[in-house]
Amino acid sequence: MKTTRVSNLVSVMMLIVAISFSSATSAQDVEKLKSADEVIWFGLDFTKAKMIGSTDAGFSNPDAIVNNFFGAWNHLILNEPKKYNLAGALSKSIKNDIKTVEKRNAEVAVEGLVTYDINKLTEADLKEYVAQYSAEGEGVGLLFAIENFDKTAKKVRLYAVFFDVQSHEIIKTQYYQQNATGGFGFRNYWASGIYQVIKKMKKDYPTW
Repeated sequence: MKTTRVSNLVSVMMLIVAISFSSATSAQDVEKLKSADEVIWFGLDFTKAKMIGSTDAGFSNPDAIVNNFFGAWNHLILNEPKKYNLAGALSKSIKNDIKTVEKRNAEVAVEGLVTYDINKLTEADLKEYVAQYSAEGEGVGLLFAIENFDKTAKKVRLYAVFFDVQSHEIIKTQYYQQNATGGFGFRNYWASGIYQVIKKMKKDYPTW
C-alpha cells in the first residue's frame, strides 16, 4: 500500500514538472508543426532511460534490454504502422529515420540501467538529444525521449519532442506517462505503453 502511494505521488510530481516544461512552447512554434505536411520520425531514444524496479521484477536481463529490446521496440513501430499510427495521430505523412537512434541506443551502459531510483529528464537533456539528430533540407522531426519504464507503477514515461531538423530548435515538447496495459511477452508488455502514448497524442494534437 505504501509503495503504491509513493509511486502515485512520484507520478503526480513528475507530471507537474512536465506540464511547466511543455507550456513554454510558443504559439508560433506550434504553428510550424501544424503547417508541416510531413514529420520525420527519429525513434525511441533510451540514452538516459531507466528501468524502474529490480532484476526480479521483470528486468532480469539488462544486457538483452540494451542489445535486443531497444531495437525491437523501435522496429515494432516501423513494422506495424497501422497499430502504432503516428501518421493518424498527427494527420501527417511520416518519414522514418532511426539510424541515429540505433547508434545512440547501442551505446547505453548496461550497468545502472535497472534501478529503484526514479529519474527525470531535464530541458537540457532534451536539447542535448535534439542536437544529435539531423536530416537533409528543412522539416520537423519527432523523437520519443524515454524517461523510464516503471514496473512498480506499470507506466511508460517519455517526452514527445518535435524540433526543426535544420536549426535543432525545439518546437514542442509533450510529456506522457501512460499505463503499460499488457501484451504477451516482455517486448509487447512495454510496447503497449508506447501504443497508449500514441493514442493519447492523437487526442492531444488538436488542442496544441
